[in-house]
Amino acid sequence: MSCPRCQSLLVPEIFVDYEADSGAMSFLGYRCVICGACSMVCPTCYCFDVQDRLDPTTETGSRHRVWDSCLFSDFAAVAHGHNFRETKAARVKNRYYHKQWGYLSKFERVLCVGCGRCERACKADINPRVVIRALQSGGDAR
Repeated sequence: MSCPRCQSLLVPEIFVDYEADSGAMSFLGYRCVICGACSMVCPTCYCFDVQDRLDPTTETGSRHRVWDSCLFSDFAAVAHGHNFRETKAARVKNRYYHKQWGYLSKFERVLCVGCGRCERACKADINPRVVIRALQSGGDAR
């Protein structure tokens, strides 16, 4: 695991059992303002969107890869209006799950490097270390 500062806090398996509608995740979803600041300052976030830009004459265009955040409401939206993560709680859970367990389960590394940038950038004062401790103890993430 690559998070020396948070090593004792990490028990990634806890994210497998927590549902997006659990009390802790619902509270985080309620509290999070979905600004994406944590994603934008994170050195390991790599979510992106692909956008097509047409020339005003509509004769030519270009395709651009644009930095995105899995917290934004349209990130998991697909054709016909379906969204795999409609609620804020589902998007917050996905972010924590991906950072702490999803990547680890595939590549044997946790994506969190323990730098604390997300904590400092968060407008809702959400502290990942407090959230992880709360989930470990079965408490809430206040």
